[in-house]
Amino acid sequence: MREARQTKPRVLVTDAEIRKTLAVVRGLGQHYEIITASPRRPAVAAWSRFASRHLRSPTGETFADWLLETTGQLSVDLVVCPQEATLALACSVYEDLLAAGVVLTFPPLETLDLAFDKAKTLELAAAVGVSVPPTAVPDDWEDVDAAAARLGYPIVIKSRYSNYWTGIDWIHGRGTDYAGDRDELGAALARLDRRQPPPLLQKFISGHGAAVFVLLDRQGALRACFAHRRLRDVRPTGSGSVLRESVVIDPLLLERSLALLREMGWWGIAMVEYRIEEGTGEALLMEVNGRFWGSLQLATDSGVNFPRLLAEVALGGTPRTPSYRDGVAVRWWLGDLLRTLRVLKGRPKGFPGHFPSRWSAIRDLLGRQPPGTRNEVLRRDDPCPAIAELLAGVRRLA
Repeated sequence: MREARQTKPRVLVTDAEIRKTLAVVRGLGQHYEIITASPRRPAVAAWSRFASRHLRSPTGETFADWLLETTGQLSVDLVVCPQEATLALACSVYEDLLAAGVVLTFPPLETLDLAFDKAKTLELAAAVGVSVPPTAVPDDWEDVDAAAARLGYPIVIKSRYSNYWTGIDWIHGRGTDYAGDRDELGAALARLDRRQPPPLLQKFISGHGAAVFVLLDRQGALRACFAHRRLRDVRPTGSGSVLRESVVIDPLLLERSLALLREMGWWGIAMVEYRIEEGTGEALLMEVNGRFWGSLQLATDSGVNFPRLLAEVALGGTPRTPSYRDGVAVRWWLGDLLRTLRVLKGRPKGFPGHFPSRWSAIRDLLGRQPPGTRNEVLRRDDPCPAIAELLAGVRRLA
């Protein structure tokens, strides 16, 4: 039986143990009653002053039944799943949740899978004229070596799925590996779980990353957009950023991103990531992330509160597309420390691109930051999540 309705709509936000969920909770907190959930503690988002209650959620195949039961018992109005794994599991009870009166903030699995499966994403991109790097999609693991030879070294090795469900458990992708020859390819493949499909192989593109962040309503109309420049990445070989600043959006990248997402039949939030090739300046599609991204707090600080706008769209609203300030900088301090430790270990084997020096990494960590840089996690009006993050870090080290 559902509880009596409350004054504010009640939102269940999963994956409370990760930073971007904290940005979701902060973005929604002034307008919604927030319940957080996660399988692990301490959960950084649950320590926010905007979280009214925290639940321990299960992992694996029992998550979907737990979600359906919990939303009914607590009269949840809206569900937000910031991670791919919880999104996919929630989709297994998608129609049941809708029938129970729960509003979802993401499209069904057949749409999400067009972003989850990187091979499908690249195929659709080519269909709408969006450039992609030279890519091989091996049919099975025995074809990988020959596919690499056809591409020519150096190559990039990517898990086809960031999170792959075997039917029993999740295989979490290793991110990106690099190989300059056949031996390095073999070493990289040996680190992969062969219960998942074989990885994608791409020609290494020298250059820098760029991304477009958007929110589309159910009719595919643009309701919000944003862009930033990554100043430092947690992995210097390429990854999420530890220091980034908002920039004016590139209209060509926005146009291409919208064409691809509309070809997918997408609605909700998405991050469309590109590589800008050195020398030519050509933008090559890397992937589409159909969930919230790690630098979400920067968008809110710049003027685009994606969590609140997404909730409004999901509830049937038509928010006006907000403008935002460029030049706003946000730093994840703990991530910057991790970056420094990675640089001190030296260049990863097989990586052919630019890699920072040890001295420059120390200078970046301890030196002057861009004017007005804000701390991503530690905030004066919401300080407790920073304590939770430190406790979680100590626990992982222990």
